[in-house]
Amino acid sequence: MKGQVTIQSAIDELQRMFKLLNATFFSDELERPVITIHTDHTGGMYGWITVGKVWISKDNAYFREINLCAEHLNRPTERVITTLMHEMCHLYNLEHGVQDCSRKGTYHNTRFRDVAEERGLVVSQHQTYGWCITEPSPAFTELVTKNCRAGCFKLERLKT
Repeated sequence: MKGQVTIQSAIDELQRMFKLLNATFFSDELERPVITIHTDHTGGMYGWITVGKVWISKDNAYFREINLCAEHLNRPTERVITTLMHEMCHLYNLEHGVQDCSRKGTYHNTRFRDVAEERGLVVSQHQTYGWCITEPSPAFTELVTKNCRAGCFKLERLKT
C-alpha cells in the first residue's frame, strides 16, 4: 500500500485538543461529546453542536455531538481549533442551562459572547446572526501553536 488517505489524524487531534481546552478553560467540567467531521449542510457554518444527546453507547450512556464541517478543515490550525472552542462554549452554556442562541439557534446573544471571550476568543457581531464571529486571541493562538500537532488538518472536502 502506497499510503492511506484518512482524516483520522484530524479526529484524533480534535479529541486531544478538546481534552486540553476542557482542562485549561473549563476545569475539566464539560461532558465529553462525540466529535465528528461531517459535510456542511448549512451553507457555510464551520461547525455545530447538537442541543440534545444524539449518540448512545452500548451501555446506554448518551452524548451530544460537536461537528466540524469537512469543507473547512484546511484552514489555519488556530482557526479550526477556534471552531472547536466556539462549540465548547455552547456546550458549557447547554450544561448550565444558559440560552445563548435564539431564532432557531441562529442568533448568538451576549451570553454566548461573554463565555467565549472569557475563554480566549475574540467575538464580533454579525448583522444577522449576532455575536457569532469568533477569532482566536493572540494568547489562544499561542496556546494552539504550542500544543496542536502540526499537519493534522491537511484535508478538506470539496465544496459542492
